[in-house]
Amino acid sequence: MISHNPQLTALDALGALVGEPLDLEDVLSAALDKVSEALDVETAYISLLDDQTQKLNVVSCCGIGEGFVCQVSEIRLGEGLAGRVAEAGQPLVVEDTAAEPQLAESALEVDNVRSFAGVPLRSRGRVLGVMGVASRQPRRFSTDDLAFLLAIAGQIGVAVENALLHERLSSSQFRLRERVKELSILYEVSREALSASDVDSFLSFVAMRLPASMQFQKAVAVVVCAAEGDSYLACSDSVDMSTAEQLCIVPGEGTLGRLLIDKGVLLEYELSRLDDHWTDCDVESILVVPITVNGEAVGSIGVYYLRDKWRFLEEEKDLLRGISEQIAQFITGDAIERENRRRAREVSTLFEVSKALVSVVDLEGLMPAIEGKLAETLPPVEAGALLLFDEGTGMLTVESSFGYDMRLLRKTRLQVGESISGRVYESGKPQVWTTPEEVASAMANMTSHNRTNFRRASGGLNCPESAIAVPLVYRRGKIGVVTMESLRSRGRLSSADLPFLQALAELIVINVDRIRLLQQAEQTKAMEEADRLKSELIAALAHEMRTPLTSIMGYASALLLEDVEWDEEARARQLQIIDEEASELQAMIQDLLES
Repeated sequence: MISHNPQLTALDALGALVGEPLDLEDVLSAALDKVSEALDVETAYISLLDDQTQKLNVVSCCGIGEGFVCQVSEIRLGEGLAGRVAEAGQPLVVEDTAAEPQLAESALEVDNVRSFAGVPLRSRGRVLGVMGVASRQPRRFSTDDLAFLLAIAGQIGVAVENALLHERLSSSQFRLRERVKELSILYEVSREALSASDVDSFLSFVAMRLPASMQFQKAVAVVVCAAEGDSYLACSDSVDMSTAEQLCIVPGEGTLGRLLIDKGVLLEYELSRLDDHWTDCDVESILVVPITVNGEAVGSIGVYYLRDKWRFLEEEKDLLRGISEQIAQFITGDAIERENRRRAREVSTLFEVSKALVSVVDLEGLMPAIEGKLAETLPPVEAGALLLFDEGTGMLTVESSFGYDMRLLRKTRLQVGESISGRVYESGKPQVWTTPEEVASAMANMTSHNRTNFRRASGGLNCPESAIAVPLVYRRGKIGVVTMESLRSRGRLSSADLPFLQALAELIVINVDRIRLLQQAEQTKAMEEADRLKSELIAALAHEMRTPLTSIMGYASALLLEDVEWDEEARARQLQIIDEEASELQAMIQDLLES
C-alpha cells in the first residue's frame, strides 16, 4: 500500500535524487515534477532568497508562463504570497483567491490561478526560499498535502544548503586558483621587468600575457603609454594594431579617457550605449585602469571582450592595478636609466670636446671641431654658430659655424636684441625655441640683409626647426652667444638639452678666451721681435755711420786749421770728400727711418 502512495513515492524518489551528485537545477526541476504530479497541480515553482538583495528569485518552475515568472521574481520579503511565506517562515494556504481578495495578487491572476499553497525552504533554522504550488481551480489542500510539501521542502532545503556549501567551496577554490594565477602573472611581469631592454618590449610582453590570466580566454589586451616624449602601443596576438589603435584609451582624451581620470577604473559592460565608436569595434565589455607615474596618468591597460558580454572579477581588477604599478615602476626606472646613460654620454662628449678644442688655434676652427662629437650625442643638432660681440661696432659678428656656409654667414652683423642671438645676448639668459613657429617669431626682427645672408648660408631655409642659444659669459662679462639649431626635422631640441649645451658653452667660452690670449701673446712676441731687430739694425747702422762721420769730422777739422794754408785744389778735394761722406750718412739715416 505504501509503495502505491504517490506522495510517499515522490518523497522516496526525491531522497534518492538529493543523495546523487546532480546539479542543483536538475534536483529542483525533478522535485517540482514530482510535486505537481503527486498533488495534481498545474503550477509549481521554487524561489530562493538572495542574501545581498533580500529578494526572492525564481530558480525553477513548471507549468507556468513567462509572465508569471517575471511577476514572481524580484519579490521582497513580505510582498505577495511567496514574500509572506519567506518573511514569516510559515506555510501559507489560499483555497480560493476569489473568496479571499486580500490575499490575491496580480502574479497569480496572470494564469488565472485560484488556489495556492506555499512552504518555506529551511536548513539549519534559516529560510533559504519558498516552494509554491497553485491551481487554476479552487481547491482544498489537506493536512497530508501540506505535510507532503513540508517534507519535500525539507529535502529541497538540504539540497540547496549542500549546493550553497559546494558553491562556496567551489568559489573559494576558484578564487584561490585566480589568486595563484594573479600572483603567477605578477611574478612573470616582475621577472620580465628585470630583463626587458626597453619600454616597448616590456609592454608587448604584458599585452601578450594578459589574456591568459583572464577567466575568459578570448580577451583582448591593449596597453598604451606615453613616456619621456615617446608613445607606445602594444596589443595581444588576438588583435591587429589598427584595431588596437581604435581600442586604446588615452587618459584625459575623449569621453572614456576623461571618465578614466575621474573614476580611476573604467568598467563598462555595454559600451555601445555610451559611444557609437565601440559599436563599430564590436566591443561588449571592457576593463581599463590607468598607468600613473609621479601622480600623472601616462597611459592605460585595457582588457576587452569583443562580441561577448563578460563580467570581470574583482581579482581581475586588482590584477590590472598590480600590473599597472609594475609598468609605472618600469617606466620610472627606465627613465632614470636612460637619463643616466644620457648624462654619461654627455660627460664623455664634453671630455672629448675639451680635448679637441685644445688643439684649435683660431676662432674660426672652434665650431667645426665639435660638430662630429655633438652629432653623436645630440642628433637633432645639425648646425651651430659662434657670435662674438665687437665693442668697436657694438654688434655681434659670426666667428665660427658648422652646418652653414661660413663664407656667406660671416657677412651677418646682428644688433643687440636682433634675432635669436641678439635677444639672448641682450637678456644674458639661455633660451629654447622648440617649434618652427617659435623660432620664426624670435627671428622676426632680423634686417632684410641679415635674413638674406641666413637664407643663403642655410641653403634656402627661412628659419631652423628648433634652436637653443646660450650666452657666453667670462670674467669680463658677456662676450657673445653660441647657438645650436635643428634644420630639417631630424628631431627637435628641447629644454632637456639645455644643461648639456650650457656646459658646452662654458668650454667654448674658455677656449675663446684662450685663443684670444694666444693671439695677443703672438702679437706681443712679434712686437718684441720687431723691437729686437730694430735695435740690432740701429746698432749696425750706428757702426756703419761712424766711418763717414769720422771722415767728415776729420776733413772739416783739417780745413779749419789756422796754421795750415790749403791750396784751392786740396780744399776742393777735401770738401768733395766731406760731401760724399755726408751723402752716404744721409742714405743710412733714410734707411733707418724707413725700416
